[in-house]
Amino acid sequence: MKIPRIFTVPASESHLTLALALCVFLLSVLLWGIIWQAEVIGYQRDVIRWLWDARWAS
Repeated sequence: MKIPRIFTVPASESHLTLALALCVFLLSVLLWGIIWQAEVIGYQRDVIRWLWDARWAS
């Protein structure tokens, strides 16, 4: 029950700056994860194409 009382006070500028910095950091980590996954998916697509071509070549 203490949490609702904490959030009733308006946030100071330093708290807003800290929250914004945290959001930017988390978004950058998520973006890095998406880019990494895209590279993995691209590699898997290349492997699947290679296996598909090897199957029909023999």
